[in-house]
Amino acid sequence: MVLENSLKIDALMYPDNSQLPFVTIAIPILNEVAYIEKVLDSVVAQDYPVDSMEVILADGFSTDGTRELVEAFVQRQATRPGPCLPITLIDNPRRIVSTALNEAIRIAQGEIIVRVDAHTIIAPDYVSQCVRALERSGADGVGGPMISVGVGYTAEAIALATSTPFAIGNSKYRSSRYFQEGYVETTHMGAYRKETLFDIGLFNEQFVRHQDYELDYRIRRKGGTIYLSPDIKSEYFVRARMRKLWRQYVQYGFWKGRFLRQEKSSVRWRHVVPPLFVLTLLATFILGLFGLPLGKLAFAMLAGLYLFFIVAGGIYTCRGRNWKYLPVVPIIFACIHLGWGSGVCLGALLPDLLSPKEWPR
Repeated sequence: MVLENSLKIDALMYPDNSQLPFVTIAIPILNEVAYIEKVLDSVVAQDYPVDSMEVILADGFSTDGTRELVEAFVQRQATRPGPCLPITLIDNPRRIVSTALNEAIRIAQGEIIVRVDAHTIIAPDYVSQCVRALERSGADGVGGPMISVGVGYTAEAIALATSTPFAIGNSKYRSSRYFQEGYVETTHMGAYRKETLFDIGLFNEQFVRHQDYELDYRIRRKGGTIYLSPDIKSEYFVRARMRKLWRQYVQYGFWKGRFLRQEKSSVRWRHVVPPLFVLTLLATFILGLFGLPLGKLAFAMLAGLYLFFIVAGGIYTCRGRNWKYLPVVPIIFACIHLGWGSGVCLGALLPDLLSPKEWPR
């Protein structure tokens, strides 16, 4: 078993399974009928002892049959021979991820909380590797890289594009170029000791998105650490349509902008470049509309340079066996850069002009 391979090294720490920490897997769900059974299949396939785990799903009142699929899955599990993994389904009235996670954490029996997202399939040794990384690193939070996958041509192209620095910069858990073990700012999903989460104040429910980074930031600000282990493996199913990808990155950008407005000391160059480019592009376009030759020239130069950049990035990304994705990869880059940059501008500069109900969700 993988568990024996991953935890045997720590035999002095856990002489037998009875001493393994109890783990709660927390899964926020909302209208995930296309993925939820795959997610649950990967959860029940864990090599971590069943009597040392539980699963809590927090549902934001799904309307697409997700809840019924979960209930049917639980019933099927109960009829199978052998130990049954406890699976609890609770309500998440506010229908956002941060409240879903907090509701699950408050009733969790586990010493360790492992977050699993509903678009993600985790490896059979995912939980055991999280436990191992927490114990061996001494970090307050651990996680693994985000390995993007897609179903269908557009989704496959999005998965390819979002795994490169051309799309997401030097994010150490998203680009395969940076999948190296060590201490980082944040990771994908994340596993934490429950006492750490209560000490830090749980997830910030003001953040509809970006709540994971905000939590890790507070942990680091108090002197804690976040650790990335490439052995903690999972696959994330990306959006399958450009429109959904655009909306996703506008949302990501908006909540990053809200965060940067709140925590100005956390600003990095990678946070500034996309929104600055969007503002400059918009300003030169408006100047051009008013008939100023300099505005038209500046806009044409900026747009031309950017077009060259994304096409060159697309060629580099698609080299080898991925040439079939070249027609759409540059468009994906533009969708991510301009969507995220626009979102940051809105979140950082205009939140006071929007009521909370109008904020991207």
